[in-house]
Order: sequence, then structure tokens, then C-alpha cells
Amino acid sequence: MSLLHRRILYISCIIIFFIFTPIIVIYAMGYRYNFKKNKFEKTGLLSIETRQDDVHIYINDELYEHKVRRYSFIPKAILSKIEYPTNVKISLLPDEYNIRLEKEGYWNWKNTISVYPNYTTFVTPIILFKKSVPSNLKNGAMDNILSANRDNIQVLKYEKASTTLLNLNLGNLNENKIYESSKRIKYFPSPNNQRILISADNNYEIIDPLSDKNIINLTAIIESKIENVKWSEKNDYKLYAIETKSGLLYEIDLVSMSAKPLAIPSCQDFIFFKEDIFALKNDSLYKKTMLEKIKKGEEDTIEELPLSHSMSFIKNDLGYIFAKDNFNNILYIIDHSSGSVSKIKTSIHGITKFDANNSHDKILYANDYEIWIYDLTEDKKNLITRLSSPITNILWHNNEHYIIFSTEKNINIIKISPFGNNNYINMVSADSIGELLLDENGRKLYFTGRIDSQEGLFELELY
Repeated sequence: MSLLHRRILYISCIIIFFIFTPIIVIYAMGYRYNFKKNKFEKTGLLSIETRQDDVHIYINDELYEHKVRRYSFIPKAILSKIEYPTNVKISLLPDEYNIRLEKEGYWNWKNTISVYPNYTTFVTPIILFKKSVPSNLKNGAMDNILSANRDNIQVLKYEKASTTLLNLNLGNLNENKIYESSKRIKYFPSPNNQRILISADNNYEIIDPLSDKNIINLTAIIESKIENVKWSEKNDYKLYAIETKSGLLYEIDLVSMSAKPLAIPSCQDFIFFKEDIFALKNDSLYKKTMLEKIKKGEEDTIEELPLSHSMSFIKNDLGYIFAKDNFNNILYIIDHSSGSVSKIKTSIHGITKFDANNSHDKILYANDYEIWIYDLTEDKKNLITRLSSPITNILWHNNEHYIIFSTEKNINIIKISPFGNNNYINMVSADSIGELLLDENGRKLYFTGRIDSQEGLFELELY
């Protein structure tokens, strides 16, 4: 090589170094050139989380994987693999982007998301739901779906003039008849599922599922008409009930076959809360409904509520007492954080449906046409959606960002988005929809209803 050629090469290397080194440094510092604005800008990060495989991510209708290949000078190794993503981090210029996730055979997820300089925008865990068709597990008129796990589901079936409590094996669909009555019944399993409380027209019986001959009539123990019977929180041999005439609260012992009255006459309802029993009773003198704590047979008034002749508790694990005025559809949330101090944290009017998210201090509730979320920590109510058809069921999904709800003829899922534009999916259209029950891992939904004139118990695979 001649001296002239070496000098030209040397000068070219210097020029390339001084031109591209600043660009490399700028890119390393998180800056990119914005051709729309004709200037370098600090990038932001979009973090998308999904636990499903084969999910394709589109940004402004362009497949992200193809977009990566277009910029071949960026090493692909430094970018997240997006064909089977778990958590995808995408560096983008500050702007508003249309993001869409797709998977074959599943409903799309899409939203408009803003990316800001030097800031990470997190997209909460996304579930893509299957475009599945409900399968009929059992024909016939069904009422309550009582419980479901991986192997079994229990349901009440109504046929002609009888009601049957069935246990259905989900593996082979074999059924086991637990109890049968000529009346419409309600079913309450004991804490350890060793016994079952059956009620029919205010007649209460205890049965052992392994032996239908072992039946105990609770009315015979108290020798009076009773109502509102509940199991003890931890004991399969102890129950509590209210005597209909006096409103006295009784404790029933199945070992000694005896019952003893506790304090609290005129009791409407009771609940177990923090090792104590709390009761609602009306005080005609002061025209109030009193919230009483019962401890060692003594009463202690801890809160006064507006008078209602139909007040009941709603069980939850959020650390609050929920009392509902059933006449006026008002839910009172009572903070009883110590042994003596109590206050009404808030009251919610017009509530007809309710579900609690025990791990995130939130409650999901609905009136006839609206779905709301109330955050107990922030003391904030948020309207999720407003409908034109009456709401019949609402459920939290295991992933708190999803709500399952039904109207008379549809089952729907909403993905709650902090960016607005909640994703709304109509999963099932039917002649009628009854009760909903989500399985323990959130992957299957069971419901009663009628589809194409076929009535029964249905299973819907969600994902």
C-alpha cells in the first residue's frame, strides 16, 4: 500500500471515529433520533408482562419482531425474545402508541399507551382468553353451583317436584347423589367439609355425606322454630342459630345434642370476626340498628346504624365488618381495628352485587346497570362500566385486573386498564345465564343456563 493510500485510510478512520462514536455514546445513554421532530430524544421503556406462550406484540399495527429486524445494527441479543414472552421490555421514543397482543384462537388485547422519556410504563399482567365454546357438563334445570375444585363440582338440580344435591366428577362426569328433597333446599358445608347443613322452608338438618342415614334435625334440639343457621368458623360439631320468635342467638353443640341461648334478643344476623361474635339487633327505643359484640355472654354496643328491619352481614377477609341494609341496598363498611374503637369507614348506596378481593383491599360491587370498584386503602370509588342491561353476577378473576360479569344472556370479561379504554370481551351469548362460579386457579368458569334451548350446567375454558 502506498503512503498516499495509508494516509487516506488513516484520515477515513479518524473521520468515522469522530462521526459514529458520539452516535454510539448517545444510543448507549438511551437517546435516539426522532425523525418527526428532527432531534435526539431520551427514550422511554415499555414493559409488557404476559405469562402465555406464542403471543405476538404489535406496535402501531406493526409486528415488533419484524421491526427489530429492520434495524439490523442493533444486536438482537440485547432485546427480549418476544415469540414466547414473559416480560417484554421495549425501548421507544416518547409518543403515544397503539399496542396490540395477539395469539391464535384467543381474543386480542389492545390499548393506546403513552411512553415518556426516562420513564418505564408498566402494562399489568395480560391474559389472553380463549375463543372457546361452552361444554355442557350436565343437562337439566340447575340452581346453585356450590363449589368446584380440580376434580369435583357440587350443584343443586331441580327435576319435576324434587331437588337433588349432586356431586359431579369432572374427570368422568359420573354423579353421586348426596341428598334429595321434595322441597327447594339450600346447602352449607361445614368448615372441614365433614358434614352438610341442609335447609328447606326453615327446617334445618345435618347430614353426613358418607351416610345419608345419619341425619340430625336442629329444630328438635332447640324445640323451637329457628332461622339463619351458620356453622362455627372452625368446628364441625358446633353451629349458631337465631330463634325466630324471640330473636335470641343460640349455640348448638352436636356432641352433647344441646343448645344454649347467648345474649342478644331481637337479633337479625351475626358474624364471626376476630375471635368474637358480632350481631345486629334493632333498638325500638332509639330507632337504631345496633352493632353488638358478644364476648363471654355479654353484649357491647360498638356502633349505631340507621334503623333497618332487614340488615345482614357480608363475610369477607379484608379486616372490616360489612353490614348491608337489604331494604335500601346500602353497604356499611365498619372499621373495628381494636377491641373497643369502631367507626363507619364509608357507606355505598344502591349496591345489589358484591365480591371482595381479599389480597388487594378492594371490593367489586354493582347496582342494576353499573360496576364499581372501591379501594379501601385509598378510600376511592371508581366506575368501571355502565350497561344497558341489568347485571346479574360479578366476580373478581384471580388476576385482580380482570372482572367477570354477566347479564341475563351474556357473560363478559373486562380488563381494567390504568390507561383508559378497558378491554371488553363478550365470552358467551346464551338464551339465559344463571349463576357463575370460577374454579380455584381461574382457568375455568362454570355456569348454569340455557344455550340453544339446552338447559344445564356448563363449563367454559378461559385460557
